[in-house]
Amino acid sequence: MQKTILIFGAGLNQYLLIKAARDLGITSVVLDPNSDAPGKALADHFYVVPGNDYDTTKQIALKHRVNRLATTQMEKPLRLMAKLAQELDLPFHSPEVVERSLDKWLMKQAFLQYGVPCARGKLFQKNEEIKESDLKDFRYPLVLKPKDATSSQGVFRVEKFSEIKKYADETGKFSGNGELIIEEFLVGKEYIIDLAIIKNC
Repeated sequence: MQKTILIFGAGLNQYLLIKAARDLGITSVVLDPNSDAPGKALADHFYVVPGNDYDTTKQIALKHRVNRLATTQMEKPLRLMAKLAQELDLPFHSPEVVERSLDKWLMKQAFLQYGVPCARGKLFQKNEEIKESDLKDFRYPLVLKPKDATSSQGVFRVEKFSEIKKYADETGKFSGNGELIIEEFLVGKEYIIDLAIIKNC
């Protein structure tokens, strides 16, 4: 079977992924909304497609008979990718797993369900008044974060309640539905893992 991978994004963050596909002899079909994206030159097939255009994306996947999906350093297309993989029976995370990975509150609930240690937190709805009494059992410093934003947007470390009142509206702006999370700050090393495996395509 011809190995063909549909890669979402052709920016600098995806450049090495496209190059890896070429080095491995895998046909790359690459989508990006930018017609001058850097990875365009390395792609076997390149299409200018808006990130939310599911129907066009699906048509391209069927046209090239892709058998794998990939992206790197980018979270926005994951929901679309999960839906596409489910419809075309391609290996990828399920929509439910993707949703838990993008929604910080659902992620925390999954951690708690399976006994994975995590920071204690509390969810606040859009425009819900945050009262100091809501956090009486929490220890400062605390972290204020949007429920579903990426790249640390709208995230603040706060040392006292007055700082929560100061930054809450700003944090809410980065949340898709205005919900935000307040949780205890964990001291320790931070690890960031970004992994793309395409050799078994």
